[in-house]
Amino acid sequence: MSGREGLIDTAVKTATTGYIQRRLIKAMEDLTTQYDGTVRDARGNIVQFHYGEDGVNATKIESVSIGLAKMTEMDIRREFTMDGADMTGVYMEGLQVNPDPEVMAAFVAKVLQDRKMLVEGVARGKMDTNLFAPVNIERLLLNLKVKFGLKPTDRTDLVPAYVLDGIERVFQRTQTYHGIWKALLRFHCAPHKLIMKERFSKLVSMKKIHLNLIFQEIQCRFVQLAH
Repeated sequence: MSGREGLIDTAVKTATTGYIQRRLIKAMEDLTTQYDGTVRDARGNIVQFHYGEDGVNATKIESVSIGLAKMTEMDIRREFTMDGADMTGVYMEGLQVNPDPEVMAAFVAKVLQDRKMLVEGVARGKMDTNLFAPVNIERLLLNLKVKFGLKPTDRTDLVPAYVLDGIERVFQRTQTYHGIWKALLRFHCAPHKLIMKERFSKLVSMKKIHLNLIFQEIQCRFVQLAH
């Protein structure tokens, strides 16, 4: 008897959910994504200011990791400000580098806000969680590093201000409203990583990667996969 009840219940639920799906399709069949990124109906009424509320195509995203939630405030301030770091052998000879303390402090403040957003709004109190984005920035940087044969002993002509300007340009050309995307970009393209760890450069040669090439690659990948 219970088996027959289960069959009947399954059949009824199939019909009910199928009818709900049909009603949803008919209700949304005139919705289109416009040139400005908004979703509108046939009368031009705005249904969403950004497609899916984040402007990202859900079929073209992948799982990415970020270790920001595991870092303490002291760790973030020490690494992202590059305060007290040993820069011996990092910069090219004769290059004068004087990072602006106010600019670096403002950048660190944004990184701390990113950590708060990820822990309280995304991970809901957990130390870390998987995020989803159309571009895996960490893998992209690794591929470029291997392709151009960068070594930890290479010298660079990058300065923190130049890197931060590049990050802001990517924001303006992709999404200025997507908090997770901005947090990923700030974390993986931070000055201390591109300058001290990865040794990218402004020069274009067989051994140096133009920093603008990196940001252009990130931007192009995002535009191709997010829409």
